Amino acid sequence: MNSQALAGVPLFEGLSDEELAACAAPFQEIEVLSDHNVAREGDDSYAFFIVLDGQLAVHVDFTEIGTLAPGDFFGEMGLEGKGKRSAHVASRGRVKLAKLMTWDYDKMLADHPVVKQRIAAVAAERAEKST
Repeated sequence: MNSQALAGVPLFEGLSDEELAACAAPFQEIEVLSDHNVAREGDDSYAFFIVLDGQLAVHVDFTEIGTLAPGDFFGEMGLEGKGKRSAHVASRGRVKLAKLMTWDYDKMLADHPVVKQRIAAVAAERAEKST
């Protein structure tokens, strides 16, 4: 994936051009049609996603708890936790996402501690809200 697609994402703020390129390389850009289920609560977690364009609805136990917009990310809780999706995420209209498989996610976090810290902070906040 082109590093410029991730350049405006707060998660990568302050990274050098080389670091941003290294983070972006394993991401795959995908487009999702309207009302598509990107993640289902309880399913196995296998990827991390960043919203590039569009909006997604987030549901837990069939209750909408939020909306994801460009720059937001999801999938980290399942990858960091018990390996299961903690929420249902569905597109609202056409959505562009950056998708990173779990093995590339682990490498990105190992190679870029600041990204790991930022993801951990958001995950902790999300976990606190869900209790």
